[in-house]
Amino acid sequence: MRLCTMPLLLMVALLFAVGCGAPQRLPGHRSALLFPELTPLVPQGRVVHIPDETSPLDDATPEAPLSFDGARIAKAAGAKVGARSVNAPGQRFNEDCSGLTRAVFSAHGIDLFAAGVLPNENGVSAIYRFVARHGRLHEGRPAPGDLVFFRNTADINRDGRENDGLTHIGIVEELEPDDTVLVVHRNSKGIVRERMNLTEPERHRDSSGSVLNHWLRGNPRPRLMGELFEAYGTLQR
Repeated sequence: MRLCTMPLLLMVALLFAVGCGAPQRLPGHRSALLFPELTPLVPQGRVVHIPDETSPLDDATPEAPLSFDGARIAKAAGAKVGARSVNAPGQRFNEDCSGLTRAVFSAHGIDLFAAGVLPNENGVSAIYRFVARHGRLHEGRPAPGDLVFFRNTADINRDGRENDGLTHIGIVEELEPDDTVLVVHRNSKGIVRERMNLTEPERHRDSSGSVLNHWLRGNPRPRLMGELFEAYGTLQR
């Protein structure tokens, strides 16, 4: 009986080895996923939901004090309005909304991708996790230099439903007396300054014709910035 069983066991072991392959040594170089400044990712376009504030990558990332000056961040963002590219000579960032925010903050010594980018995650949610750990997420009055997160700005998974999670990000440049927020962000036209008012999120213009909320999502169901707002994020505790 043992003579018949041993060849069978050897055959099963051989098949398992062929199917799984022998373990390989991990490469010694740094991963582009954990250090995206070396090889900028283009993570937009994947379905992503609002992430948990904790993750294995977060636990592995050491805490570091951040030197944050919101007024300088806001001024730097405003200076980019009108440009088509988020990059300047010597810079390599994604040509999208997350790339703009990274470019502005990196110029002030803060890497918004320092916590890494998880599988099936886009740049917006990676920044959201970073802010959740190193700063504060809130829905109160924003300050210049705060980040502003939006959800469902496009039907990324093409199912006709608003279930795409965090999909867009901008930088608060200014808060006007009527609580209208000037937001600098990168869209298909380039780097723009647009308006959002959360006291009347479903109104495009007020009675005088002034814009309260710019459009952020197009057809088949156009939506305003105030309607798609998710949260503010600040790195100033």
